[in-house]
Amino acid sequence: MPTYNQASFIRRAIQSLYRQTYQNWELIIINDGCTDETEMFISDLLVDTRIVYIKNDSNLGLGCALNQGLNAAKHEYIAYLPSDDFYYENHLESIKKKFEEYDDMILVYTGMRYDFPDTLHFTFDTESKGVRKGYCLQLVQTSHKRTEERWVERSEWVTEDLYSMFWYKLIGEGTFGMTNEVSCSWVSHPAQRHRFVSEKYGGGLK
Repeated sequence: MPTYNQASFIRRAIQSLYRQTYQNWELIIINDGCTDETEMFISDLLVDTRIVYIKNDSNLGLGCALNQGLNAAKHEYIAYLPSDDFYYENHLESIKKKFEEYDDMILVYTGMRYDFPDTLHFTFDTESKGVRKGYCLQLVQTSHKRTEERWVERSEWVTEDLYSMFWYKLIGEGTFGMTNEVSCSWVSHPAQRHRFVSEKYGGGLK
């Protein structure tokens, strides 16, 4: 769980993990230099021995935070839970079952729900059973086996394209498969990273 100034969302994300039907998990929270009240909001949860808490003195960027999590992870499978998104109760179990179907499966992705705002129409329950059209695989919907590969970090390149940051590195290690179940929510809000980075949202690097 990489997090940067998402105090308003983070408890919901963590609580969604506690509600999972599959409970053999560890949570690695990387506080990537938060300047809001994130730490106060989660301080009571950090006594759980299944939770590892890493705090950076300054913001090092998404790639670095994810790599810190990969380096600290103890289990065979890696799932991502950004602090502004959340899982449905069957999310981890559906992923586990898919991995068990094929020995050569390196990455599994689920469907996800998201809102769709425009000038005439707004809905909270738009969903896709795979990759959302016009986007790459999102962190919240994706899990993979442990690997020596690591995410592209800020010092190398900054992009909204998670495929170019990491997913493509796994292609040669096995197959990709989807659960065909909608089991998580990708939450839309003004502070989403891709809105800052992507020019189509008025973002971009200066």
